[in-house]
Amino acid sequence: MPEEANPNEIELEVTLADFAKVSEGKLDVMGAGWTDWGGGSNVGPMAVVILAKVPASWAGQEITLDVRLVDGDGQFVDHAPNFQVKATSPAGARPGASVTMPLAVNMGPFPLTPNNAYEWRVTVNEDEGTSKRAPFFVHRGTPPHGILRPAS
Repeated sequence: MPEEANPNEIELEVTLADFAKVSEGKLDVMGAGWTDWGGGSNVGPMAVVILAKVPASWAGQEITLDVRLVDGDGQFVDHAPNFQVKATSPAGARPGASVTMPLAVNMGPFPLTPNNAYEWRVTVNEDEGTSKRAPFFVHRGTPPHGILRPAS
């Protein structure tokens, strides 16, 4: 990676959805933007949706995104489907511009303790200063605003 390439130059947007996919460089998302899960301890299926705005100075460089689930106490949830995404920033951005790299990771149901807060934390190249978060709360029953996810 060139010396001027700093992980803090990459802007991340992270949200949660029911389902997402990337096709031909475009992001298709269904049920995006939720922050409350209801209906029990099995959470999912869900998608972690990431838009990475990568500056032209990163063209052709490898980017590693660590995506980890953290509980309300800041502890990593080891039994969750934590993952790492490696991508190479595409060439072709004009100088001073950026390229948006859409990423989507779908996962099936997994158990979490109800009545607790969680967040997906996304970090660029192991630099904690780049972390972005997508928080959510797992309710035992229906969330206060009435959205209910079906229990499996």
